[in-house]
Amino acid sequence: MTVTRALRRRGTVRLAAASLLLAVLAPVLALTAMAPPAAPARQAGDEPRRGRAGPLQVGEAAPDAELETLDGDHVWLSRLRGKVVLLDFWATWCGPCVAALPTLEQLALKSHGERPFVMLSISADDNGARLREFVANHQLGWTQCWDGNADAQRRYRVRSLPTYFLIDPAGRIRYVRSGWGRGAEKELRRAVDEALAAGAGPGGTTAAATR
Repeated sequence: MTVTRALRRRGTVRLAAASLLLAVLAPVLALTAMAPPAAPARQAGDEPRRGRAGPLQVGEAAPDAELETLDGDHVWLSRLRGKVVLLDFWATWCGPCVAALPTLEQLALKSHGERPFVMLSISADDNGARLREFVANHQLGWTQCWDGNADAQRRYRVRSLPTYFLIDPAGRIRYVRSGWGRGAEKELRRAVDEALAAGAGPGGTTAAATR
């Protein structure tokens, strides 16, 4: 009887110890099961995706793009070197874009005469006929392009409308702005005037104003 009781007592102690150990390890095991899989190791030379897809910055070379105007002509941005170029990415359904049109109309006047300035509006509309009707009804007299396949938007990594890129005569981005609101008109006018006054060369680049 004594031996039997001793064995039973020893078994009870072992069971209690096992239960205590399980209670301690249970939270650790649960956290391990919930942990996400480890990310694959990056190879030397790999670039983060965010870095490749991020917005273009002031000082970067402006990507080339072939744009088709509503008149059926083709414009290559690389052939506009030597001029200050303002790209206006917009759409007819974009309220802030439409609100900016009076300012753009005034800026378009700078492209007349001897000043080396070109302004191109690049529409993200998916309906070319609707775009042409809008441009005709609002008498938008400067160069209008249709980016129906979104190629220019991809090249310039446009994420919102309107977005403006000002390119200096050397083909580098001088100014970037997304959105249209308080102070935007004055800021954009000043950026264009400063770019024209700076003349050719990337040395005149200024800080970006991004909204």
